Amino acid sequence: MKVQVIHGLGMDMRGIENIEIFGPMKLDEYNVRIREFADAANIEVSIFHSNDQSEIINVLNQASKLNYSGVLFNPAGFMQGFPEIGEAIKLIQIPVYELHSTNPVSRGRVSDILKYCSGSITGFGVDGYRIGLSAIAHANKTQKS
Repeated sequence: MKVQVIHGLGMDMRGIENIEIFGPMKLDEYNVRIREFADAANIEVSIFHSNDQSEIINVLNQASKLNYSGVLFNPAGFMQGFPEIGEAIKLIQIPVYELHSTNPVSRGRVSDILKYCSGSITGFGVDGYRIGLSAIAHANKTQKS
């Protein structure tokens, strides 16, 4: 099973800015932990980051075409005001789970793209990626049954 992880706008600033909200963990450290979670679950994972919405859309489209089992997407700064990303999610044929290490709703932020996703995982820190990988594995197993 293959899962695409996508980090959106501003994730490269994790551990550098807004530490009081997101903590000190940098994006590279997130990626190490995500790979550990994937290895433990016997899941092949591809990790991508971009601050460019067209690149995000291309990776979403490729994940579907390359038979990934699902996508974990932390849109970060792309969660509001980027309808093209939502439309791209709507068009692909694999589950996409929106993921946030914190709870953006507690800060008054509500995602515009969540309505296109299969579900959301918020507030679990980096462990949310483990939960997301498990959700995709479970959905994949259920579809094959």
